[in-house]
Amino acid sequence: MPVAYWHSVSGQLLRGVARRAVLGVRAMTRRASFIWSRFEAPRWVGLLVALGVLAVLFTPTLYGEGTPCEGSDLPNGCLFTITGGDTPRLDDGYAVTDKAGIPFWSYYQRHGPHVLGYPISQRFLFEGIVHQAFQKAILQWQHWNGQLVHMNTLDVLDRNYPHVRLFGVPPHQWLSADDGATFAQITANHLALLEANPEIRDYFLGTDNWLDRFGLPIAYAAMSGGDVEVLRAQRAVLTIWRVPVPGVIPGQVNLSNVSDDLKKLTNVLIPDDAEPPVTAKAAIAGLAMPSTPKTNRPPPSNEQPEPEPQPEPEPQPEPEPEQLNISGPGLSGYGIQGEYRYFKSGAPVDRAWQAGLTWVKQQVTWNDVEVGPNQFNWDDLDKFVRNAHSRGRKILLGVAKTPSFYKPDHLQGVSGGAPADMGKFRHFMWLMAGRYQGKVQAYEVWNEPNLSVEWGPLSDTSHVEYYNML
Repeated sequence: MPVAYWHSVSGQLLRGVARRAVLGVRAMTRRASFIWSRFEAPRWVGLLVALGVLAVLFTPTLYGEGTPCEGSDLPNGCLFTITGGDTPRLDDGYAVTDKAGIPFWSYYQRHGPHVLGYPISQRFLFEGIVHQAFQKAILQWQHWNGQLVHMNTLDVLDRNYPHVRLFGVPPHQWLSADDGATFAQITANHLALLEANPEIRDYFLGTDNWLDRFGLPIAYAAMSGGDVEVLRAQRAVLTIWRVPVPGVIPGQVNLSNVSDDLKKLTNVLIPDDAEPPVTAKAAIAGLAMPSTPKTNRPPPSNEQPEPEPQPEPEPQPEPEPEQLNISGPGLSGYGIQGEYRYFKSGAPVDRAWQAGLTWVKQQVTWNDVEVGPNQFNWDDLDKFVRNAHSRGRKILLGVAKTPSFYKPDHLQGVSGGAPADMGKFRHFMWLMAGRYQGKVQAYEVWNEPNLSVEWGPLSDTSHVEYYNML
């Protein structure tokens, strides 16, 4: 059993000799992480193994504010040697710090390993945003609002790697009732999935800030002939085993170490070059700071215990297409609007280039991106901007469609309509412009505001309302 679990369920080893004993067996115990990565060890197993192998005493630890450093102290942080990886060194690990003003260490001290698990990567960049992986969650630094949040790990996995199936986790489930629904309705649709298992429901809703911790429920299934019941949420996986399994108490809700499973794959969410542990000296020198993941991700390694269908091979990148020469007077700078967001490759952008068009326009539906107040899903738009910008194309984004939770009462149920508070729209535009700074050349503020289907019922003051938006 990994030493990390002894700590998370039985308490912190006494300092001094006890810590050296833990480091002495660390290299051996870390190799067992594949077996235990999905389970939370019960108290008696951790205690018996600890007493039998190390013969040391444990003291209970209440994690929370002031969670101790289980490794080597760093300036503004800790090098966790307890999950240092399969290396012969005893002094390497993963740096969790507040470096560069990103408070990973402060957040970890507040929440501890019972919420996050232990770190299993250095900091890394994913789609231009700083992340760090822990056993139970991946933390994301939202630089545009100065907040650390739990990444929508399972959602992003489905969108970016739809062919990847995590063993023992039900596939992503789309609910048709979500189409056109408000965020409150969507929340109710997904919380209804919890009714299939009252124990998971009570654990889920009884957790402080459950939406921040877990996101919304996505899919539920009884697996292995009913031996285990599994809830897939946006940010976490919860399980209940009904039969005796090593390291698990039957009938107890467990929070799976889903990041450990992702780490076994190749460049799937967690880039390979963020996985090696480093020494304290290297961490202080900055070697544990974000590294850019590879642009062309190789397919994930097929390390699942059960065979999975092989995905269809993605088309190979085409050579830079030859542009049709239509650069006569007055024709330079033309472009075309299309729906580019849902294509994995940049082939549609290349077609516009072949037609002699240097601009591509994508309409951004505000209510698709801001799915709840200050809750954003940028994935599809990020993919389009990345595809177009990497090809040197000029990008125009047009923005429309107010989320229902920002509409005035008289526009509820109407497809179009301006927001009740123009400040909400300005904030969204500010976030988007900052996110795509240097990549998007122009923005269209609303789509055809002279039409009631886009702006809402028109009146003699509609032009003033649009002026206020600008």
